[in-house]
Amino acid sequence: MQTGVAFRVRRGAKRVRGHPPRVVAPAHESSMTPPTHVDLGPPRVVELFGPSSTGKSSLAARLVSGEAGPGFILAGDRVLASAGLGWLPGRLLRTVALDLIALGALVASWRQQRAFYALAAAQALHGPGPSGWLLRLNLLRNSWKCGALRFVAGRLGRPHQVLLMDEGPLQTANYLFVHVDPPPDRAGLDAFLAAVPLPDAALYLRESEEELVARTLARTHPRVASHSPAETRRFVSHALAVFDRIAEDRRVRERLLTPEALFGCMRGRAAEVRA
Repeated sequence: MQTGVAFRVRRGAKRVRGHPPRVVAPAHESSMTPPTHVDLGPPRVVELFGPSSTGKSSLAARLVSGEAGPGFILAGDRVLASAGLGWLPGRLLRTVALDLIALGALVASWRQQRAFYALAAAQALHGPGPSGWLLRLNLLRNSWKCGALRFVAGRLGRPHQVLLMDEGPLQTANYLFVHVDPPPDRAGLDAFLAAVPLPDAALYLRESEEELVARTLARTHPRVASHSPAETRRFVSHALAVFDRIAEDRRVRERLLTPEALFGCMRGRAAEVRA
């Protein structure tokens, strides 16, 4: 039975099939107890992670809009602004700019995060997954980019801000381990969890299998080539297994926040600024 805390986004948030994003911590009934005492002293990076179609980008947009309180900013926006490129229009230009910045950050962080980069390369290029090399190279690009931007984002935060990552290092598990066939590699996932650069804090977004199957069928997914209900269900089941395992990991569990704890911290920061 699924338990946890649900943060219901205000009316007007992007909805899919009538459901707002759901933040869950812990992911399901277990001994997991997310801490509410995490010190979000600046700068802090908070990652939203979970299977595809759980509303990570929608929730991040609502947080940045200020509806849950001031102080939230997308990590990618902060990186671009710090490089003097915050003015760039359009998603394509901003994506290309972030790719180039991430390439420099990859080089700068190679020694510190080499184990993660090597594991991501081995999994993306030689592990189970899509047969096409272009798609495999894109999985590697996304994985390395997330790790590199995490490295630089933590150095660019300003006091009384939280940098949000809706595509962060934990989310790279979606690229590396979630496929229609075969089931997730448990040993590979454990190695990933030992090497992945972690955010300072995280919120796990989760929906039921039935809801995610319906959303994935409606949106389609490039790694479910047939778009069939049976393959979509296997893909979603594998995604839930991967992210539930991530949320249960000791290092990740220590960083899980309830929405109340995160928003309470930001309200406290705002009060300090006003004082």
